[in-house]
Amino acid sequence: MKKMLLPLITITALAALLAAPAFGNYLWTNAAADNDWRNPLNWSASGTSWKVSLDGADRAIINPGDPLSLNRNVNIGDVEAGGDGEVIINGSTISFERYLRIGASSGLTGTLTMTDGTINAGRAVNIGQSGATGIFHFSGGTINANVLQSGDTIRVADTDATAVLNMSGSATINLPTANAEIGEGTNSVATVSISDNASLNLGRSARVGFGVDSTATINISGGSMNALTGFIGFGQGAGSNVTVTMSGGEINADRLGFANNETATATLDMTGGVINLERNTGTASHAGGLRMQSAGATLNVGGDAVINAQKLYISDGGLLTVSGEAQINISGSVDGANPTLDIVGAYILDDWSTVLGNIVFNGGSLRIAGAADPVSGVNYVDLLTAAIAEDVITTDVAEVVLIAEYVAGPPLPVLQIAPAGTDLTIAWDQPAGQVAQLQYNSDLGTVWVPTGIFETADDPESLDYTDTTWAPPGPRFYRLSGGYTHLVLEPAIAM
Repeated sequence: MKKMLLPLITITALAALLAAPAFGNYLWTNAAADNDWRNPLNWSASGTSWKVSLDGADRAIINPGDPLSLNRNVNIGDVEAGGDGEVIINGSTISFERYLRIGASSGLTGTLTMTDGTINAGRAVNIGQSGATGIFHFSGGTINANVLQSGDTIRVADTDATAVLNMSGSATINLPTANAEIGEGTNSVATVSISDNASLNLGRSARVGFGVDSTATINISGGSMNALTGFIGFGQGAGSNVTVTMSGGEINADRLGFANNETATATLDMTGGVINLERNTGTASHAGGLRMQSAGATLNVGGDAVINAQKLYISDGGLLTVSGEAQINISGSVDGANPTLDIVGAYILDDWSTVLGNIVFNGGSLRIAGAADPVSGVNYVDLLTAAIAEDVITTDVAEVVLIAEYVAGPPLPVLQIAPAGTDLTIAWDQPAGQVAQLQYNSDLGTVWVPTGIFETADDPESLDYTDTTWAPPGPRFYRLSGGYTHLVLEPAIAM
């Protein structure tokens, strides 16, 4: 009889522990010394959540098996349970009603390592809260938050807390209705690393360095950080300090800002990877924009890094330095109300003192698409030439490539090139049977002189023409006349 009773008790206890009773409290003991989360002998009941405060040899491990349904919260590193906690998840689907807290109590450390499986968090995921240290090594599997209640967040470092989130492999975090708050609390310290094919997917926005005097470090070498219908803000709290290091991977967002608070500092060191900013919302005025929002913004874009945006904002302050083979591609405002470059107003009013930001070229290129600003009609080559004259755009090298891209239609775009010997690359598409000709004018008078560079398109489709060796004979204004449909001018402007 006793031999049959022990299995019955074990099965009954397991059902009681893992079937998520309406109320209950579970503290991890590892009394069976097998580290098995599913073993009911490793738990004692006396609290309000599932709490793990043992680590090392006594850590809790969840291996692949039947789905687990846990009511209320899961706390790793909780003062009620006694100390630092550690959990390893190697598989299974785990669901719970409320919060996952990694580092739950002040002065304690919670560590979660996840290699596979799925976590469905009814509400939020907190890594490091209330003065605790939270560490999450996430190399595989998926976390879905806000399953039961929308609007909660993934929070990395609450008030006075320290948190580390390392995402690698195929690790995926989905927050379809929520923000990410990284360095959310006052005096918090947060570090987030994304590599390989890992992805952080946000239905709303990411607020990085949100807390007063917070410190946040973001390292992206692969994978992606995505907020397609929201913003990503680096340096939002007073006195916050944010550093973003990007050597690969992608950031994809509706808009991106640096140093939103005038006392914050936010630095981007980008040597690789791609940032894509595209308007996906109907109301935000800066949608599609890359914005330096105060003097504390410093953007260093070099190597083979690429930034694709629809608008560039520098008037509020900050420094953008371009080097190596880096490309800044600005495709143009799409809302008809906000300029592609926010220095247009200063150009029109000749009030360059209102532009507090600067662009420095040590290489690389800036491509501005479209014939002119959609509101003012300002020609972008004229605007950039004026910005150079006013030291808003400067360089430490002999010349810099500024690319102006146009769609056919009057007025013809005019490109100023000086001095003699400046290299120019020209490319255009041209309908069949029409002639396009490059012309110059010494003083923008009425007489335009052919340069001898022209093409007649005999192809029934179009013609692509590029001359990469021609050097203008002297200080001149240049234009392309004729039946072209698309033009790209790439002058190397001597400084």
